[in-house]
Amino acid sequence: MMKLSRLFTAAATVLAMGSALASPIALQPGPVYVQFNNMEQAGLINTSGFANTYLGKLDGADRSLTTGSNEFNWGVFNVSSVQAGGVATDHTDISGGTTYFADGLSGGQIHGIFYGFQLNCANPVGCTKLTGGYIDLYWTDGNGLITNSDLNGNYSFANRTGFNQMGKFTAGTLLARLGYQAGAITGDTTTTVTSSVDPLNFSGVGLADGFASVMDVNGDGVIDAADGAWASVLDSNWFYTDPTGTGAIAKRDLRFSTFYQNLDKWDNGPAVQGLRSNDPARAFALPEPGSVTLVGLALLGLGAARRRRQG
Repeated sequence: MMKLSRLFTAAATVLAMGSALASPIALQPGPVYVQFNNMEQAGLINTSGFANTYLGKLDGADRSLTTGSNEFNWGVFNVSSVQAGGVATDHTDISGGTTYFADGLSGGQIHGIFYGFQLNCANPVGCTKLTGGYIDLYWTDGNGLITNSDLNGNYSFANRTGFNQMGKFTAGTLLARLGYQAGAITGDTTTTVTSSVDPLNFSGVGLADGFASVMDVNGDGVIDAADGAWASVLDSNWFYTDPTGTGAIAKRDLRFSTFYQNLDKWDNGPAVQGLRSNDPARAFALPEPGSVTLVGLALLGLGAARRRRQG
């Protein structure tokens, strides 16, 4: 009995140490509900000064951005909380729950950039559909890197130095790169984000909705730690969509529903509107591969101990 007790204690200690030493924080397995704050731009955005950027593979195909990509929407964000959510509708929606990461209280910050969205309409006037789009998600140890002042529009959009480079918003440890995919509109295989209003001509609040999946950043055909600290646990294929309208299910890793309104501090002339926006993002996290291995080793040791006792 003492041997079994020591075995469980050792296994628990290893698991606890792995969690305590982990930087960034680990996502709890199961439904995840994320709240965040964005500031962004929509319009005729000039990317002529940015070099070509290879982004990795999505659905096995190489993805990159060039200066001729005619970007319409981009922005930066900071995560305010991560919650252990609940399944509201299986493979469709996740609701909020108990918070286990809070900005300013959990030893680090989660932040990043979204970029590369383009209009998906023959006539840009009144267009409410986008195609393309990517998100780079980062972790930084400590608190206070991204401030409330930054998120109120006081961090200048002039700090952007590349398609996916924006000073402190893109500093730190890469958690994952996400690529947007069709599924927001059944039967539409090119639209990745649909909006309730034209973001250049509206008053009040708009709502955008879309799906994304984890990208193979180094293009080696495997989603693992080399693609970001959270890449493997977010690669769950939990959300089901029907982008072809034929009943053929396509699986996605995350869903974003974003409420936005004007942020005049980020306006850039008559052709570019500044916006601010907020949550939620939803995912269904898989267990950490390291934790699964440790638990498996502990159970293997338990079986060996039982066999020795029975023998």
